Amino acid sequence: MANKTIREQREYIEECIRLIMQKKDVSDALVIDLNGYPMKSTMSDELTLRHIGLYGQVIDKARFMLTQLDPNDEITFMRIRSKNHEVIITPDDKCIFLVIQNPRSEDRL
Repeated sequence: MANKTIREQREYIEECIRLIMQKKDVSDALVIDLNGYPMKSTMSDELTLRHIGLYGQVIDKARFMLTQLDPNDEITFMRIRSKNHEVIITPDDKCIFLVIQNPRSEDRL
């Protein structure tokens, strides 16, 4: 998304969310900019802000841990699974994608 216009970025994000939400057991998707602001969310405003706050801390701690182990390493993908949910986190240089899905399904991302 490096040299895209704002409109192209929005269209790209909309299309990504649309495709992700077509997956059978995906319940929600969220895109956050690097400053922690929501760019697009399928959740309520309250849940969006809650997820940003909580998962933002997890991402920051994971990045810190990786740089302590290897200063040249970076997070490309994280998966957090509980009994009720599985959260897939994919940070890149422009935004962070969070996908929440049912962990019991065989048809996962």
